[in-house]
Amino acid sequence: MTDTQPLDASLWDETIPVAEDFYQHVNARWLAANPVPAEYPMWGAYIELDHRNKELTRRLLEEAAAAGPDADVITRLVGDFYASGTDEAAIAAAGAEPLRPYLDRIDAIAS
Repeated sequence: MTDTQPLDASLWDETIPVAEDFYQHVNARWLAANPVPAEYPMWGAYIELDHRNKELTRRLLEEAAAAGPDADVITRLVGDFYASGTDEAAIAAAGAEPLRPYLDRIDAIAS
């Protein structure tokens, strides 16, 4: 991912007068270059920001999970927690067993 500038005047459409239609003046080129993806009902800078933040967070978590035993305590805790939730094979193999103590308590309720 690359860092972007908050305002990019090169995307402004100078053929549309500011006083006539400010929204189109500022957004027309960006809107033309960034159509709404089929899987979304809308698209905009805030949605792009949300996607970027999620991608950066995922990368940080994956780096923490790969850091190994020599990493600092917080990195190991975060990495282990993330890895435990993304190891689908282990999750599927465990099935409902991690819930067994709670299920047993529920089964023991008489009334």
